[in-house]
Amino acid sequence: MTSLTVSLKLFSSLSRVPGAVWIEATKRKAPHKPLLHLAVLDLVHRGVITTPFIDVTADQVELNELFNLYWRRIYNHKGCG
Repeated sequence: MTSLTVSLKLFSSLSRVPGAVWIEATKRKAPHKPLLHLAVLDLVHRGVITTPFIDVTADQVELNELFNLYWRRIYNHKGCG
């Protein structure tokens, strides 16, 4: 299996909380986890994150900004907040 195939399989199996507040584009499930994973992968690709662990007590400004950017681009565009 290629790394892309493995990544797609893992992304598709993420556990997400269902709820009526989420639009059909999210399959009525919370979108936070996939967006956070994409933001982390983006920062790894850029060389910002260089270790297999992220210190949650550290200032994660860039990760937070990237997550919020993804959120605004995808979900505000779709009209869900």
